[in-house]
Formats: sequence, C-alpha cells, structure tokens
Amino acid sequence: MDSSQIPIVFDCKELQAILGISRSQAYQIMRQADFPVVEVSPRKHRIYRAAFLEWLERKSRLDQ
Repeated sequence: MDSSQIPIVFDCKELQAILGISRSQAYQIMRQADFPVVEVSPRKHRIYRAAFLEWLERKSRLDQ
C-alpha cells in the first residue's frame, strides 16, 4: 500500500489492513510503549499517519 493511500487518521481495523495482520496482532502492536496511538476514549484509539510512518521507519531500521 502506498503511504498516500493510508488515511490521515485511522483505527485498529485499518491498521490490520495496512499491515496485513490479525486483530489480536494489531492490538498487541498498539499496546507497545513506542507505538504512536492516541486514546480518544477508553475504547477508541486512533493513529496518525505521519507518526505511524515514522514508527514504521524506525522499526525497519532496527531490524536491519
């Protein structure tokens, strides 16, 4: 998926689609201390595209 196709703000379901992972894997990622998630309410979390792409870039550099 091209980064311009990622919504500016997205949720867990869209994170699943972007990364091609299961719901439980998406929630595990969202619970990581370094993952850029915003808690809108106790049951609603959102992710900003720019912060997500920075996080993904950092992760890919660490894995090399």
